[in-house]
Amino acid sequence: SSACTRRSERAAYSLSRHCDMSKPVIEVHGLSKDYTMGDMVVHALRSVDIVIEPGEFVAITGPSGSGKSSLLYLLGLLDLPTSGDVYINGVATSRLNEDKRADLRLAHLGFVFQFHFINIFIMCFLNFFFVIFIIFFMSICIRI
Repeated sequence: SSACTRRSERAAYSLSRHCDMSKPVIEVHGLSKDYTMGDMVVHALRSVDIVIEPGEFVAITGPSGSGKSSLLYLLGLLDLPTSGDVYINGVATSRLNEDKRADLRLAHLGFVFQFHFINIFIMCFLNFFFVIFIIFFMSICIRI
């Protein structure tokens, strides 16, 4: 039990160096996403409210077509909501342009995209080193 406590304390310390522990990591208010298909409107998400605190683990589950992927794309700033607000570490993202959203993704979010036909180890490896490469490249560009 004490080993688990030490491990969770180390994780909390590590997390506290990277984000403001007094603010939720992700906060969502009234998030909705609609897709138009011809004359039909599909309501993928309707007025979703979520608060995810630092150090909290969250699982998003549901049947096929329930809006899980739509929600993840919105939380990851890969898509824009029809209505509602997404806050990442206290930053309101609804009025950010694409470049600012990309900066926020690079600084605060991580993705491992799932492709069932690709070896998962290679995919994780490439995702990890791609981000490291981008950060390294940006640091060189900033120095120049």
